[in-house]
Formats: sequence, structure tokens, C-alpha cells
Amino acid sequence: KGNITASIRPTFYLLDDRLLLKGLLAIGHYPTTFRAIGDHTTDDQKENYDKRSTRMHFISYWRWFRNTYVGAGFHYYDYGVKDVVEGGMLDQGDITGHNGTKISGLSLHYLYDSRDDQFVPLRGVYIQIDAHFNGRFIGSSEDYTKYIIDARYYLPVGRNQIIAMNFYSHMSVGDVPFQDMALLSNGVHSR
Repeated sequence: KGNITASIRPTFYLLDDRLLLKGLLAIGHYPTTFRAIGDHTTDDQKENYDKRSTRMHFISYWRWFRNTYVGAGFHYYDYGVKDVVEGGMLDQGDITGHNGTKISGLSLHYLYDSRDDQFVPLRGVYIQIDAHFNGRFIGSSEDYTKYIIDARYYLPVGRNQIIAMNFYSHMSVGDVPFQDMALLSNGVHSR
């Protein structure tokens, strides 16, 4: 379909793991599908459009207690919308973000991570709570707030088995562009 995405997601542990720096630099171009918004939509309410994106965020965490980090960050996402269906849902102009959007703001973060391994955990707890404050005063097209909770628990049972549990929540308040609404899958989590 002509999709292309390039991204860099650096993570740095500094000062004997007291300082944690995370980032994202990404660009993308991909034809995609917009599906109608709301709980009374039907499967046929969809249309294709061309999505272009530039995304970046930087988060600085400081370790306050063992396994516990508190942080602040800045993010900027620029989503372009091209080649919409003439007379379609995005062409009518009723949907926030129909002409593209800029999402810019500050964020607060809490992270607790007692997993025994970051990539293949066999035991431990991971809790991440994020609050993103997007505002016109810092370059965003819309004013809204987004909260994300990601909680995971890994319990070993027997010699070669574990039970892994995950709770994930994405909540937004305000005039949210469709590009930043909760997705069926974000590449990491599915509902």
C-alpha cells in the first residue's frame, strides 16, 4: 500500500540508574482507513485516506525509591490528512482532526518496575501512569487531556510457567482529535 515508517526509541539509564531518559523520533506515511466514531456505527462506515505523521517525545524520569520513577516530558505530534473521500465523513468537517492536527503538550509520568527482566519477565510488577496535557498555549490544535494506565503482573507457577496479567486504560477528556483517540490496537496493546 506504500506504507513507510521510520522510528528511533532511545532509552538511557544514567547516574547509576537514578536518571532514566526515554524518547521517540518517528516519521510515517501510510494509506489507512478511518472508521466512524461512536457506539452506534456500522461496519460499512469507513473510508480510506492518506496519513502522514511526524512524532517526537522526550521524557525524563528520576528514581525516587527502589523501582519507582517520577518524570516529566514534552511531546509533539503532527498528523497530516490527505486524499480524503469526497463527500465522506472526513470531508464534511464535523470530526476533530479532519484536516490534520498538531498535538503538543507537557506530560507527567509515574513508573514502578520490579520485573526481573525488562524483555522476558518471569516475575514482578510493572505500573505506568501517564497524564498528557495538550494545549493551544504550547502549539496544539486542540485543548484536551489524555490519561494512560498500564499495569502488568507476572507470577511464576511451577518450574517453567508463568501467569501474566495486564490492565491497560486510555482515557481522554476534552476536544480530542480522532488521531489520538484510543485504538483497537496500538502495536503493543489490543482490546
